[in-house]
Amino acid sequence: MADLGKTQKSVLRCLREHGSWHVGCGWLWDTYSGTARVMDSLVKRGLATVEHGGTYHRAIYYPVKEVK
Repeated sequence: MADLGKTQKSVLRCLREHGSWHVGCGWLWDTYSGTARVMDSLVKRGLATVEHGGTYHRAIYYPVKEVK
């Protein structure tokens, strides 16, 4: 996690604490679009996954389980 920025580290910590994130779920980092951009960067790094679906076909992000 050393190559993550400060915001990415904080958002990843929140994602792990809450278990998931999607627009309207009750928490966000700065703005919905800004949070989604950070989430997408975590997906690219293999630290989160994204699933598209649900009632409004929204993106739902989940943390990847930590490997120790």
